[in-house]
Parts: sequence; C-alpha cells; structure tokens
Amino acid sequence: MKYREIDELLSNHEVSTNEKHQLINRLVAMIRQHETQPQNRDGRGVRHGLRRRARTTIKHIGSALRLRRKHPDPQIQHEATKLLRSIPHNNFSLLSSRASNFMGRVRKASWRINEQRRQAKGRVIVVSKSLTLVEVRSLSLLLKVGKQLSLCVKDVETARHYLNDVLDGSEELWVIELNGERVGLLQVSMGRRRRRTVNEAQRTLEECCGAHNDPLCLSRKVALRVLKLLHIDHVNAETFARVGAYPIFLRQDINHTVPEPISVGTDFHFVWRARDSIAIATLKKEEFKDKRFISANMKWSYLCLRGKDRWEDMDFMANHLNIGEVLHLVLSTPNFYQVTSKFDD
Repeated sequence: MKYREIDELLSNHEVSTNEKHQLINRLVAMIRQHETQPQNRDGRGVRHGLRRRARTTIKHIGSALRLRRKHPDPQIQHEATKLLRSIPHNNFSLLSSRASNFMGRVRKASWRINEQRRQAKGRVIVVSKSLTLVEVRSLSLLLKVGKQLSLCVKDVETARHYLNDVLDGSEELWVIELNGERVGLLQVSMGRRRRRTVNEAQRTLEECCGAHNDPLCLSRKVALRVLKLLHIDHVNAETFARVGAYPIFLRQDINHTVPEPISVGTDFHFVWRARDSIAIATLKKEEFKDKRFISANMKWSYLCLRGKDRWEDMDFMANHLNIGEVLHLVLSTPNFYQVTSKFDD
C-alpha cells in the first residue's frame, strides 16, 4: 500500500501532522515487508486477500485514533491507546490480529451501551412499598430475567422475538420486582377493537408468571392496582384470575360492594354484572362469614361479551366455572338468572 492510500483510509482524527506522518511511514514499512514474503504473493503479485486485510487493518487503526478520546467507555479508550502504542513493536500480521480483536471489543461495548440507553427509556411504576414494575426495553434485561426465573425468554431467539413485538408497539413486558428482587414477568398485548365509530386500543394482560412459569401470589388489592396503573381492559393471566382481579372492578358504572349470595347446593355465588362482562365468586357455605368482605377462599370466574350475544369464558385453567356450568346455574336458579340477565339498553 502507498502512503497516500493509507493517509486517505486513516482520515483526519485530530492527529498532529508529525504524529500522522510517523504513523503512516511505520505502517507503509510494515505492510511492504509483509507483502514481500513468498506466501503473500502469487503470479500477479500481492495476493488479493492480503490487500483486503491490509485495508481493513488500516481502517481499524483509524477507528482507534478516533475512539481513544471519544468513546463513552473509558476501557475502550484505554484499549485504543494500547493498540496505537503497540504499532512500533509489532509486525503486520500481529498488528492485524490485535486490531481485529480491538474492533470486536468495540462492537461489544457499543452493543452494551445501546442496550443501556434503550433500557433507560423504560418506565418504572411503583405499585406499593414493596412491589415495582420495570418496563423491559432491552434484550440484555429480558435474557437476565429469563435465566433468573427459568422462563422461555432465556433463549436468545425467543427473547429477541418478544422484544421485537415490544419495540414495534404491539406488546409490553414488565419485570415484577418485590423488595428489589425480580420475581416475575408480565406481558401486555395491544390489540384493536371496534367500538361504535372509533378504533380503540385494547390492552390485554396476557401472562403474569414467576419462576418456572408458575403463577405469582399477589393480593387482590395489589393485583387490582396493577390493572389500574397499566390501564388494562382484559385479563387472561391466572395470577390475576385466581384472586378475582378483573377490569370490571375498576369501572365506575357498577356497584363494587359484595352482592347478596345466591345459594346453590353447598355453595354461595356472588355475581357482579356489567353490560359486557360478568364476574362470579364461588364460596363454600361453611367458609361464609361476612357478606361485606371478599374472602381469600373465593373461587373466581369471568365472562366477557363478544359481539351482540356471544359470551366467552377465560381459559379453563383460570376460570373456576366454565360456560356450561354458568349456563346450568342460570337455567336452574331463578335468582342467578335474574342477576345475569342482559341489561335493557
């Protein structure tokens, strides 16, 4: 390589004229010495691969000149300075290898810094004194949570798939921290629903799991506060269903007090009804103590109205009563029919 070619590849990186002149002369001498070795030549002269390698190495040296003062990571600045100082003490082959390793460290550091910047844009929501939600915006955080809790997102490709949905705005992922310790991961999906003449976003809490995908143990009060803070419209997660934390209890158009129990066999059923949803709490009669309060022993069921007259229950793992069992109660118990009958518009 010639002096002018190296000069163009190095560009101007705040280097004094004398320093740059000495550097280029040293590089020219190193490359020429390397090019004269028999293994680096063929019938047409210097091998094409060696020329390409030489150009790449010079570009790496130019990057070191720039990054020794401007990289946000002090360690990279130190490594760049070390590389430049080693030039007089290396042959071209060794210099090329060291320059390549240096750029590998630069790429890793840049990825780490970009991850930190993305994660810094994530929101933090304080739910209670002990519980906090941290929005996931980086692959590194998602992988850490996946490994700590043995979730599917410990796999890089799976985590990248979920993060792509987060970055394009179709999903949200939230780390659940209890007293500063990561204990769970919460997934919210953003769908679209048609309501009257306006398209509205529907926020559905899809999953909320702890270690090994087990449901978390949240109190009903805390679970409802999470729904409120995240503006949830619909719940599919067993963690929330098992304590009766449904969006219906955040609405202003229904009475939130505990209704009169409906007696059926050995059970009492408590029914809350809105125009498009029904929540049912089932409790054994021997466990019934005070009708004014919701018992931790209640088993919950939730039904949503889809379209004009189609009701859907939650996943059978989350609902205590399925559609068929609710229909049987409606048909066999007049009081149950009365409280679940459709509102007059």
